[in-house]
Amino acid sequence: MTRVVITGAGAVSPYSTSLDGFWEALNGGSLHKQLELVAGYKARKLVDWEPHSIIGKKGIQFLQPSSKFLLAAGNLALQNAQLEENMPLPEHLGVVVGSNFAGLTTASNYDFSTITEGPHLVSPMQAPNVLANAPASNLGIRLQARAANITVGNGQCAGIDAIGHAARLIKKNQANCVVVGGVAEINERIMKIYESLGIISVENEEYAGQPYHPLSKGVVPGEGAAALVLESYESAVQRNAAILGEVFDWTSLFCSENSFERKSLCYSKAVANVLAKSELTAEEIDLVFSSGNGCLKQDDVEANALVRNFGSKLPAVSAVKRSFGELYGATGVFQAVGAVESFRRNSGPSSAGFNGEHLYGQLENSMGSKEQRMADPRKALLMCQDVFGAVSGVILSAYQE
Repeated sequence: MTRVVITGAGAVSPYSTSLDGFWEALNGGSLHKQLELVAGYKARKLVDWEPHSIIGKKGIQFLQPSSKFLLAAGNLALQNAQLEENMPLPEHLGVVVGSNFAGLTTASNYDFSTITEGPHLVSPMQAPNVLANAPASNLGIRLQARAANITVGNGQCAGIDAIGHAARLIKKNQANCVVVGGVAEINERIMKIYESLGIISVENEEYAGQPYHPLSKGVVPGEGAAALVLESYESAVQRNAAILGEVFDWTSLFCSENSFERKSLCYSKAVANVLAKSELTAEEIDLVFSSGNGCLKQDDVEANALVRNFGSKLPAVSAVKRSFGELYGATGVFQAVGAVESFRRNSGPSSAGFNGEHLYGQLENSMGSKEQRMADPRKALLMCQDVFGAVSGVILSAYQE
C-alpha cells in the first residue's frame, strides 16, 4: 500500500499568515482580538491583510475572498514543502478542497443584478465566482494541476473528507502530489445560514464559541484557509523532502436520526472505525483535535462519544475552533495543520489543557495531567461532526522511517 506523507503546511487566519502565528493563536494568543460584528453577531474576520504579497497582483481583482484565502494558503504550503520552484508534472498533481459557501454571496449578487437590472449589466468576469468550486478551480489553474480538481462540500466534515479523498488519490496512484485545502468565508449572507441552523446566538456572548462550556449558547464564526501538501512516500524520498507527518486512514459516517444517543453512537463508531482501519488502539492516540465549537447540542455528543471510546485514558483534547472560530468545511485542514505543528514542536498545543469546567462532568474525571496529555505527541486523531448528522475522522502520525 502506498504511504501518504505530509511535506508542506500553510494557513491564512485572522491572526497571521505564518505557522508561528498559527501556533500562537492555537495556544490561545489574542483570543479576544480580531472579533468583528457581522450581521449583528461576533465573528473572527480577516482584515487588513495583503494577499498580493503572497499570490501576486495578476488577476487578483476578479477573485472573491475565499479564492484569495485558499490561493495564499496553498502557496504557503508549497513554499513550506520546497516545491514552489520545482513543481510536479501537471498530470501528477491534484487539488482537493473542502468548501461550502464560497460562491454564495457572488451568486446572490449576480442573480439580483440579472433580475433587477438585466443580464447586460452583469460582469462576465464574475461568472466563475458564483460556484462553490471557485477556490479549488482558481488554485488548480494557478498550479496547472491536471490529476484531479475536487471540491468537497458536505458541511462541517468537508475538510477531513478532503484529506481522505486526497490520500485516496495518492494510494490509488492517480496522483503523486495533492494540495489539499479547506476554506471558509464570513459575510452577511453566510451569517444568515448560521442563524437558520440555530448554531449562533447573541445570548451569553462572553462565553460564545468556547468549546464544551456550559454557558456557551452558540458558535463564533471564523474565516480563512489552510492547506497541506500530500505526497506519496516514494515521491517525497526521491526529491529528498522534509517529511512532516503521515496520513494513516480516514472514515466517514452518517446518522439519519437526530437523537442524542444515536448521534453519540455514530460518533463513537466513527472513532472505532478509523482506529481499526489504521490498525491502532485507543491507547496509541496521543492527541485529539475535536470539533468542539461552543454549540452544546454538538459538544454534548462529542464529549459523550470521546468518553465511550477512551474512558479514563482520554488523550489531550484540542479544539481549533476555540482560537479560529467555527470554520465549517475548513475545520479539518486547520486541525491537520495543528497536528503537524504539534509533531514538529514535540508538544501538543496548550489549548489541549481544558479543565473539568470546560469539559463539564462527562470528561472531568477522565482527563490526566496536562503534562501527560501534551508530551511529545506522535499520533493525532482528527474528528469533525456536522449539525445534520455526518461524522468524519482521520488519523495523522509523526513521521517514522
